[in-house]
Amino acid sequence: MARTLEELGAKFRELRQKQGHFAGGEHSSDVDNYDGEMHRVMQELQKELGKPGTPATRIMEYMGMPDEKQTTRPEGAPATEVQMMPGPVVPEGAGSTTATHGPPLYLLYKWRGWRDYLWFEVDSEREVVIQSDWYHAYE
Repeated sequence: MARTLEELGAKFRELRQKQGHFAGGEHSSDVDNYDGEMHRVMQELQKELGKPGTPATRIMEYMGMPDEKQTTRPEGAPATEVQMMPGPVVPEGAGSTTATHGPPLYLLYKWRGWRDYLWFEVDSEREVVIQSDWYHAYE
C-alpha cells in the first residue's frame, strides 16, 4: 500500500533524527543501509516532490529544512548548459518557459552524510523545482 506524502514526510523527519554510522553513531540498518527505510522513504519523496514545477515550499513542508542550501551546483548535478555540436554552448531551456533568470538554488538533504544525498534544483525566481536527483560517492 502506497504511503501518503504526510506519512512519508513524518517518517523521514523521524529517521532524520537517528544518528547512524555516517553521522558518527552506531550502524542502523534503517538509516544506513542501501534500500533501508530512510533510503526508500527519500526515494518516494523525491519521486513526488522532485517533479518539475513543484513549489519548493512543498518540499520543506514534508521534508523539513534542507541540510544545506546553496547557489553553486552540487556534485552529481548536471551542468546547466548543453554543448551543441558543432557550435556554441547554449543554455539549457533557452527560449522555453522553464529557463531561470537568476542562479538556481539547490536544496540538499543528506541520506548517508555527504557521501549520498538528494538534491533539488529550484528556480530562484519562481521558487519551483527544475529537476532533482541523487549524488552517490560509490566508495
